[in-house]
Amino acid sequence: MIMWMQYFTEVDLAQIGARLDEEEKRLLMERELSARALNELLEQSGQNVSDDGDFSVQVVALALKSFDLSLEQTGQSVLTERALIFNFHEHWFCARKFGGAWYILDSAKDTPVYVDASDVDSIVHTLRMHQYCVFAVRGDLPVCEADNLVAEIGTLSFRAVLRELYPKCEEISPVAMLAV
Repeated sequence: MIMWMQYFTEVDLAQIGARLDEEEKRLLMERELSARALNELLEQSGQNVSDDGDFSVQVVALALKSFDLSLEQTGQSVLTERALIFNFHEHWFCARKFGGAWYILDSAKDTPVYVDASDVDSIVHTLRMHQYCVFAVRGDLPVCEADNLVAEIGTLSFRAVLRELYPKCEEISPVAMLAV
């Protein structure tokens, strides 16, 4: 969603998670630990992908790394960022800036959700207060169709096109964000 196209399937992410789990186990086995301590640590490892299809932040970071993108903690203001990823209780969603406009891209929603740029910092602050993890995606994001459309017709026209494509496209306030 960060790139407005699906670059990874659930299977791809599960494979990344399995590779990370194996690497963690290998590193644990190399440590000089008592059998009991080693067994306890091995039981705790393997948490990068769950049977329910949930993925750790390490899986997401490694997937993005294949595009020379990094996942980093954000500062107080996120207005200079182009893409954010949020996580709360194993649900991941993102916000992406196209032109000067921000959109929440969430698989739990039918459409992108427009967020006024003046509300982005407030929304991020509210989400942090409610224990959401907030990450910035840094690096050169691949150009996508939405980027090209904004460059061609401008941000206001892009919002109008989205409303036409997604008649239920919402606008969201900081207070309403918690209902997302």
